[in-house]
Amino acid sequence: MVRLCEFVVCMPLENGKWSGGTFKEAMHAKKEGKKVYEVNPWKGYIKPMKTAGVKPIAKDDPYYDKFSWDED
Repeated sequence: MVRLCEFVVCMPLENGKWSGGTFKEAMHAKKEGKKVYEVNPWKGYIKPMKTAGVKPIAKDDPYYDKFSWDED
């Protein structure tokens, strides 16, 4: 789907961390040369997303079970 989009809009989890699937789509979009924007309703902003230094949630994070799915 990313291949067909002009740009991608991503939203972090409420705690500010990124789900694995969202992070992977953002990275894929960046590799495709697409612009990636971050929407954060808890902090009230929309801005270009910088993927450097961003890490998805780890399997030992409590949010992982709440939002788990096969990310491969």
